[in-house]
Amino acid sequence: MKNKKTTYLFLLLIFIVGSISPIFLWNVGNNYTYIYRPLIWLMLLGVLYLFIPKKIKPFSFRSRDVREITLIAGLVYILVYYLLGIAIGYAHSPYNRSFLGIIANSWAILGFLIPREIIRNYFIKLSTKRNKILLFVLVTITMTLTDVSYGSVAVSAQNFMGVIEYVIKTFLPLLVLNSFLTYLVSKDNHISSLIYILVIKLVSIITPVFPNNIFFLIVLIDFLVPFFTFIKIENAFNRYKNYGFNLENSTKVKIERFILIIVLIVLLTFTTRLLPYMPTVIVSNSMLPQIKRGDMVIIKRKEYDKIQINDIIVYKLDNVYVVHRIIKIKNTKDGISYITKGDNNRSPDAKPVKEEQITGKVVLNIPSIGYPTILIREFLEHGRGIIVEEGVR
Repeated sequence: MKNKKTTYLFLLLIFIVGSISPIFLWNVGNNYTYIYRPLIWLMLLGVLYLFIPKKIKPFSFRSRDVREITLIAGLVYILVYYLLGIAIGYAHSPYNRSFLGIIANSWAILGFLIPREIIRNYFIKLSTKRNKILLFVLVTITMTLTDVSYGSVAVSAQNFMGVIEYVIKTFLPLLVLNSFLTYLVSKDNHISSLIYILVIKLVSIITPVFPNNIFFLIVLIDFLVPFFTFIKIENAFNRYKNYGFNLENSTKVKIERFILIIVLIVLLTFTTRLLPYMPTVIVSNSMLPQIKRGDMVIIKRKEYDKIQINDIIVYKLDNVYVVHRIIKIKNTKDGISYITKGDNNRSPDAKPVKEEQITGKVVLNIPSIGYPTILIREFLEHGRGIIVEEGVR
């Protein structure tokens, strides 16, 4: 871009094409998400390349540090988000999880976010000391509007309280997210912002479940993770600025970060239910002394052919999940049924358990680690009057 005027003109083009045009296209449904929006942003990126300067002054701070911190932040966000499901319950994912469905959803995400973050980066990198804050604000607001679902806006705009609810639940978190993404490109480039947002978005389309939408908990995560990541990056940057070298660039710190990333990824495979294992918190003492209230059990999902007498299983009875021991297996004309009993109960469960009721088998018990989720559940139910999915008994 040859001058400041051209910069603002192109930002206006981004605003019109990327933020305003969806108002007229949202009613075409999935065609906008999977066809029009990616093509619009790829077109905008192509236009941008016609005006790219030959050199953009690189930022002096170490990019690798920002990217590692950002990756950890994205993984922590997903981990905390899905851990909430243990306390507030899960709902089935709305995404198509077939191979073609994942490919289509990945295209919709990548075709939109990659061009957008590259464009965001060029605007921020071309800012000067005089217009840095102004351009930061304008770019953030413009990019926030590109995330807005105008279908949801149309529904919410039917009354004043709907608008207020939309602003609090949706627009403000989007504004915080895009402020954080703009900050990341200011410290590094589009690679850091893409690492953060793609970790969150791509994991969401392949997981079979989502935590139930208790909005103030989700909004709290949306605010706190970027906030603490901002503090971490600023501290690292200030140390680099003050001492002239990166104090965190030691072998010890590199190893610690690598181990932390691996641990977070492993934990994610459990909390997001990508593996046939899932954590569940016990909310009663029916299985004393082996399993107590507040323990977290790891369940291996649905292995009917390997279930035996004395195994501890999880089964669903109405809307309640029960963890009890199998004391007898019966072959009936309707198929196999299981007689179960809590170790701390005097008598067996009232009804036999059928195979289709069984969620899985307990393979590991971690004592007391689940108490925080019980406290969250009790706070929601008694403090906020919110009824959440029944826990495991």
